[in-house]
Amino acid sequence: MISQIIAKEPEFVIVGAISECSDLTAAARRSQADLLIVGQRSFAEAIDITAVLSSSYPTKILTITESGHCGALHELRPHHETLVDISAASLVAAIRTAIGPGESKPNLR
Repeated sequence: MISQIIAKEPEFVIVGAISECSDLTAAARRSQADLLIVGQRSFAEAIDITAVLSSSYPTKILTITESGHCGALHELRPHHETLVDISAASLVAAIRTAIGPGESKPNLR
């Protein structure tokens, strides 16, 4: 569903997808994506966001719960913004906010 939403936006480029990843830090380094979108079962699921962000700066991470009802945007600055009631429009807005102005075709994974 997320890939379909992102694919409709001409300024975004999906550079890959990983269905299972035991080492998110290594995947982030390999991809060199501007933004990683990570699904998680719940906000309680342990993902070492800080390790990934510090090893892959300036990559940002958008986590979305399995149900798709909420998510969070993580940046190294440190910044964490909770997203509630995710819709196609709010997902696209969160990605635009994460990438910032001036990025023509960001790499998303």
